Amino acid sequence: MDKKYILFIVGEYDSGKSTLIRCLTGTWRCKVVNVKDLSGQPLKAFVSLSAPQERGLSKHPPSNFPASIEQEYKVSRDDYKLLISALELKVSPRSRASHGYEQYIHSVQRQRFDVRLAVIENSWDDKPADQNELSNIQVFARQVNITPPLLLANASNDPNEEANKIRRNLYP
Repeated sequence: MDKKYILFIVGEYDSGKSTLIRCLTGTWRCKVVNVKDLSGQPLKAFVSLSAPQERGLSKHPPSNFPASIEQEYKVSRDDYKLLISALELKVSPRSRASHGYEQYIHSVQRQRFDVRLAVIENSWDDKPADQNELSNIQVFARQVNITPPLLLANASNDPNEEANKIRRNLYP
């Protein structure tokens, strides 16, 4: 079996996660697209524009991720090498979600995905993310051996420039 990668764009609600994903992939829909890896070779990427936490807990729990979105969009795991998806940085008591990014990352690591993380430190409207949450995810990434290291992204910058930074540092 070919090695599979997941690139999570992690951020607070309405921080610019889907905008960065659109700039990375050129798509506005959840589907498999062609991108290029760091060496310029074609790479099939399955794009999920929203965080599973936003899409309904009962529909996309960590234990069934990414199989649940593969099933929803009729995509086979053999159809792609890289999954690009958003994750919520924090789960608020008001949200429908009760699983944090930690559970999703643990789940995909158990499935032998190579996890890459870009975390939004400033939202599209230049609102800084909660510093405690940023610190927590950095510690978590080190504890679960995320390599390459987590990348901080500034969604208030030109999203194409930030997407290029993510691509250069986190694409396989």
